[in-house]
Amino acid sequence: MMRHFYLIRGLMPASPFCLAVSLLCGLSACASAPQTGPAPIGLYHPSAPIEPESAVDTELASSLTYRVEQQARQLKAIDDALVDITGKLGGAGGDPAADIAAIQQDVRGLSDKVDGLMAQLNETDRTVATIMRRLDMIEAATVGAVKEAAAARDLVNRVEGVKAAQEGYELEAGPGQSYAIHLASYQSPDAAKEGWDVLKGQYPAVLEHLSPRLDPLRLDQAGGQFLRLIAGPFADIPPAREACESLRQHGAFCQLSLFRGEGL
Repeated sequence: MMRHFYLIRGLMPASPFCLAVSLLCGLSACASAPQTGPAPIGLYHPSAPIEPESAVDTELASSLTYRVEQQARQLKAIDDALVDITGKLGGAGGDPAADIAAIQQDVRGLSDKVDGLMAQLNETDRTVATIMRRLDMIEAATVGAVKEAAAARDLVNRVEGVKAAQEGYELEAGPGQSYAIHLASYQSPDAAKEGWDVLKGQYPAVLEHLSPRLDPLRLDQAGGQFLRLIAGPFADIPPAREACESLRQHGAFCQLSLFRGEGL
């Protein structure tokens, strides 16, 4: 809200106090004598500066001008803030109480949604905890089953090892041991490689997925050093025995052996 001030010149006495009262209040009550000077110069505004009559008047006018402008800026800022608040509350024709009630309702709605999400999160946490407990139980059961299977395999291999020993085969049964089948014996690596290619072509169903190795064997009574051609590996003795029996049924030579030696 802008105020208009009148500056009355020619009033006697023209003291700083009367000038200040005239600028702030727009009154001429401080004059002690009737007006004898020129007519008033009109309304005061920042673009029409006060014409001081002395150095003291100049300083006072400058101070009052600054204060008036500062108060005008403050009033403008307050007015802008009120306009902004009014706009947020539905405009000049809105109902602030209703708008505030609607905002509070929205806040309650959001609070209810947050509570619902938290409940879902808690339920999910409980479900995950249940699943983790079940996984731990399954893992424990699996570990137990693996140990039982390993113990059963070890027992079977030991029994098969005893049986193989009775048949004349030397097999060391035990955990981590691999087994093979002895297919033939040769005196040179080249002959062994050629013999492996022939046997693999004759019995692909049995030998296709096995790896050949050469296991040195010295037989002085049979002519010195030999290379035993073996194929494997088999994790247990029973599948090695089955492979041997299949080859024997087709007229091939086969014996049980350990999977050792160097690759062909």
